Amino acid sequence: MARMSAATPLEPVSSTDMPSTNNVDRCKRSNSELSVDYLAMLASTVIAEWDSNGQHDHRRKMLELSESREDQWLEKYNQLKEFYQKHGRAPVTYSNCTDKSLVDWVKTQRQRCKVESRIKLLKSIGFVFSASDGPEDQWLEKYNELREFYQKHGHTQVTLSNYSDMSLTRWVQKQRRCCKMEKRRKMLDLIEFIWSSPGKFKEDQWLEKFNQLKIFYNAHGHTGVKRSNADNSLAEWVYNQRKRCKTEKRRKMLKSIGFAFSTSEGQEDQWLETYNHLRLFYKKHGHTQVTFSNCSDESLVDWVRRQRRFCRIEKRKKMLDSIEFIWSSQRSTRVWPTSNLWEDQWLEKFNQLKEFYNVHGHTRVRRSNADDSLAKWVCRQRRCCNTENRRKMLKSIEFV
Repeated sequence: MARMSAATPLEPVSSTDMPSTNNVDRCKRSNSELSVDYLAMLASTVIAEWDSNGQHDHRRKMLELSESREDQWLEKYNQLKEFYQKHGRAPVTYSNCTDKSLVDWVKTQRQRCKVESRIKLLKSIGFVFSASDGPEDQWLEKYNELREFYQKHGHTQVTLSNYSDMSLTRWVQKQRRCCKMEKRRKMLDLIEFIWSSPGKFKEDQWLEKFNQLKIFYNAHGHTGVKRSNADNSLAEWVYNQRKRCKTEKRRKMLKSIGFAFSTSEGQEDQWLETYNHLRLFYKKHGHTQVTFSNCSDESLVDWVRRQRRFCRIEKRKKMLDSIEFIWSSQRSTRVWPTSNLWEDQWLEKFNQLKEFYNVHGHTRVRRSNADDSLAKWVCRQRRCCNTENRRKMLKSIEFV
């Protein structure tokens, strides 16, 4: 049998030149061998059919991918259209749009969109493509950020202390120096833009805080502002004035309301503040025996204990004596100087128990059906009540 040379090219054949499958089957049935030329023609035909099918599948996949991308583009276009209808021709930025993918899509269209039909659609809704309009969009973006800041704080004095975005702070400073366009200046005037240097504004801020401190002083009688009894900003401002205030005019104003600059004066203010809390407690309860059971302010309980142990200043002792301060603690002596007080407290709890008995018909007080303090008091009476008079009173309401 003659063999085909490796250098001889194979010519493609058409399906009409191929032998029929019946002839192939007959050849197989007769065990006859196919020639090399016939096998080569058969292989080239099969390969051609495979290439044709492969190209068809590739084209179909590319068409499906193109349709999918077009649907995605139209979806983002409709989102942009809705954004413009809601916000006007405002630029789409991370500060005014919650959909971050839309912001990225807008940037991509501005840089890469070359399809004429898409460009027409975008221009129909006022989309900006040209580089000359780009700075205007950037200016409007920062202007909208400043407008949001104005609506929130009531002013346009953006600083690093009240806003985390440094770029907006620099933009505001740049507008103060360089903004000459009448249109932009009018827009900034609408939100009460401060064209002068920030010195006057800082003075206004200082006066605002001073007036807040003055109101606090008139209400409490001192300037020892803590975060627990005022907003944090006023407490921090007072702390800063004590450390950094050097202007003579400001110091005179602060001293006019009894402001304490030194640490010792500050401690005096704190003492007076807590003393006033104790005085309010005295007016309400008629005594100064502050305990965890009758006062929710743990700091006041601790302060009262410290005064019993450490108070040596005669002026302070006189002030405490004026509200009948109890210098000896409950456990320090067997003869209590406040026996009348304890008797009043006992009678108060007894009356509460009597009311409970009238309602429920028994004195088995549980924490589930009464306040905890009455339930604890009942337990203590069972364990510790040894006074004959009190025991008789309890038995009169069938105390168990």
